[in-house]
Amino acid sequence: MGTVHALLAAKPHIDAPFIVLNGDTLYGDKALDKVCTHIKYKDTPCMPGYPLRDVLPRSGKVNRAVIRIEGSALTQIVEQYNICMDDINAGKYSGDELTSMNIFGFQPSILDFAQRKFDKWLEDNATEETSEYILSTMLNDLLPEEGVKSFVYGVDNAIPLELTNPEDFAFVRNNLDLVGL
Repeated sequence: MGTVHALLAAKPHIDAPFIVLNGDTLYGDKALDKVCTHIKYKDTPCMPGYPLRDVLPRSGKVNRAVIRIEGSALTQIVEQYNICMDDINAGKYSGDELTSMNIFGFQPSILDFAQRKFDKWLEDNATEETSEYILSTMLNDLLPEEGVKSFVYGVDNAIPLELTNPEDFAFVRNNLDLVGL
């Protein structure tokens, strides 16, 4: 069903600005600080944007949502599936593309929009057993809505640590050891 379904499962418990993030990623204080500050003072969705080359595992493939912005306003976010460092080396991506690492700041008002879009998605995908309605797709669906903007904050030198593939464990453990955690 996807990450929008997971978000909607929490809907009855949400009555204040909130953050959605992956449980297998350590984002660092820069990213969390920017998202927390944004949702405290602004009524719009937000997310940090990371350069693609900084968020691909050394081995294995992952999914990443590639982001397009004008200024700091999101203009497009599209999930790319099964990408890896070889895709940059082969020229499919430059590596400079901004990507989402699935950390989003929202206001509770997003939940009604999410519910409408999820219900429509369920109607359209009732027979698709492996289809998912994911947060990046929901945000892309939100962009045409009148007056709604999402903001992207760059987080230079704030590479998140992610445990996507079994090979990631040693890299993450080593980096945590370096900072004394």
